[in-house]
Amino acid sequence: MVKIQNINFTPLFVFLFALFPLTDTDIWWHLACGREWYTPWTENREGLINIHEYFQKILYGLYCVGGAKALILLKATLWGIIFYLFLKPAKKISLLVAIPLLFIFRYHFEIRPIVFTMLFLGIYWNLLPPLFKKTKLGPKDYFLMGFIFLVQWLWCRIQGLYILGTFLSLAIFFSTKNFKKEFIFWVGALCACPFLRENGLETGLYPFELLNRLLGLQDSAEIFSKEIAENRSPLRLIFLKENIFPSVLMTLTAVWGIIASVKNLKKKVDLFNTALLVTALLALVAERNYILFLPLFITLFKINFKTISIAITAATLGLWLKSVENYSAVAIERVPQKAVEWVNKNPHNGNLFNDDRAGGYIAFYTKESIYLDGRFMLKSKEFFERYLEYRQNPPLFFQDAKEKNIDRAILPTKYYSHWGILIKALETQWIKVYQDPYYVIFDRP
Repeated sequence: MVKIQNINFTPLFVFLFALFPLTDTDIWWHLACGREWYTPWTENREGLINIHEYFQKILYGLYCVGGAKALILLKATLWGIIFYLFLKPAKKISLLVAIPLLFIFRYHFEIRPIVFTMLFLGIYWNLLPPLFKKTKLGPKDYFLMGFIFLVQWLWCRIQGLYILGTFLSLAIFFSTKNFKKEFIFWVGALCACPFLRENGLETGLYPFELLNRLLGLQDSAEIFSKEIAENRSPLRLIFLKENIFPSVLMTLTAVWGIIASVKNLKKKVDLFNTALLVTALLALVAERNYILFLPLFITLFKINFKTISIAITAATLGLWLKSVENYSAVAIERVPQKAVEWVNKNPHNGNLFNDDRAGGYIAFYTKESIYLDGRFMLKSKEFFERYLEYRQNPPLFFQDAKEKNIDRAILPTKYYSHWGILIKALETQWIKVYQDPYYVIFDRP
């Protein structure tokens, strides 16, 4: 008889909870780039590479076959596999803790490049420790080393956090202290992977630029770390009174993870507690990093109260079933779906201004050259500051619109409400040509 506390049930819950619409707006510019590389019509920084190239091609190919529903199925499957890989070393998981946490943070299970980073980390987490402990290598071991090298090579073309694979490989390598010449050469090859592609130097430096943007280490990057929602610390979100409950829960669990890992590391330095400490600190740095921490955190809890666990699981599944009643493949409140249909029927002559979160969707479903999308690393600090200034300073927008021949603006009215001041000003000086419950379009007279 299979017990409900069995660890194999946890990935199943992850799979189910990840079956929600495409809510992350970055997916659309990824799809647009997978079809054909493009950049907005506004000025872009020089020397940047498309680090997500293979991710975009994979997703666009799948989208052409099965549309948005295929992407939802892919993300649910991948996240289920990820949690299986990370939870596999644990003997049992407390569903009393795991299921509510997984449900609360289910919207972190998005189809973003991070999903492949987590998948590859899970592969390394399981395969590298036993490999590095071997004193004699056979054909299967060399095949495995070749497979992992291929994974690292692909990783450098999928997401900028490929450097985590390098760090994990080095950490396991040095912890086992098995300095066979084959391993030394192989680990060196893994470290060299980013330099084996076109624009190798830029690829090798990309993770450090990403860290700079995440932490705001330089003045040029500070605005990105503060203004991009998912880059903000849960502590900052609490201070701003945004997403209070999830942010408090993130903070408490991350602090819990830090305390638990430090306590255990004082007794013995090991891979799990080191990874737990690092990911807990990353989770406190930025909300988007919490998904790196969650699979490790839930393994801390082993004790189950059978009756309570069953009740909590049943209640959570009930909430999940209720939440999926009205699901569609795409979260229409987050993208200008109807507005784009109108745009395709009503062309204009000048340049387009759009909210950054809508940019990718507009680029994918129209022939418009957009103002901006979610790739903020394409833009300078000065550009982004001016873009944000439009929200509070409509005269500056009208001045730039005239100089840059902007004759149409597409802005959100509900879900991303920070454009209220500019929208009111546009209502007095431009012509409102379209409005639905979520988006409004203005044309310059």
